[in-house]
Amino acid sequence: MAKPTKDVSYLLDTILEYIPAPPKLPGTLQMQITSLDYSSYVGRIAVGRITRGTLQAGQQVSIVKNDGKIVKSVIKKLFLFEGLGKEKVKHEVAAGEICAVYVLKILISVIPLLTLKIPKDLHPFM
Repeated sequence: MAKPTKDVSYLLDTILEYIPAPPKLPGTLQMQITSLDYSSYVGRIAVGRITRGTLQAGQQVSIVKNDGKIVKSVIKKLFLFEGLGKEKVKHEVAAGEICAVYVLKILISVIPLLTLKIPKDLHPFM
């Protein structure tokens, strides 16, 4: 029987040892938005994982809604999760990262897909 520990460092070390890092897929940006957050300061914030390419503040993107409509927009603010909160970043964020983005025109209630071009290998969650 294993000895009880006082913190979760053993668990975290085991995760780093056995769970592989996400692949860094090159190509055009694709980010699957999995949830929408809200800030009383900026409004709706899209949260999701970048599955391909890179993302940075000021980048032009297309929001592909579940019904197939495409809305062009710009990333105004980009956040990475640090501990229990979010930190604003100005550097490029690569595939595999879970991040939060403030995008103009994200006035939707369905979960969209963020991409630079028409998506190919990523389908919306249903």
